[in-house]
Amino acid sequence: RVCKEAHPATVATTRSVALIMNALSKVGIRDRALFVALGRLLPPHPAPAGKPHGYDAQAVANILNALAKASVRDVALMRQLGAAAEDLPPSQFETQHVATILNAHVRLDFPAPHLFTTLASLL
Repeated sequence: RVCKEAHPATVATTRSVALIMNALSKVGIRDRALFVALGRLLPPHPAPAGKPHGYDAQAVANILNALAKASVRDVALMRQLGAAAEDLPPSQFETQHVATILNAHVRLDFPAPHLFTTLASLL
């Protein structure tokens, strides 16, 4: 129901979407339409001028991991998350974030050479 209603951008943070997606994927939910709808709750990237983007490395990694667990390959969402990851400061990334992001891309057969190069430079 939440995904079908119009909400202001402040309703869902990247972390809240990540938590919901991870919980759904952990209990075996594989409903592509649901995951796509949840992805639409994320703030836009890049953010409108003067507004914070709201993304962090942990949320990006967790959302991608949930998509991989659910076998949901949403090209638009993966590109949005990849762009957000590339724009984050290197200090936000831990090795686990990098590994999780790369693993999700491999599991979903979604090559992203520029993102992979950016992430490799963090190691």
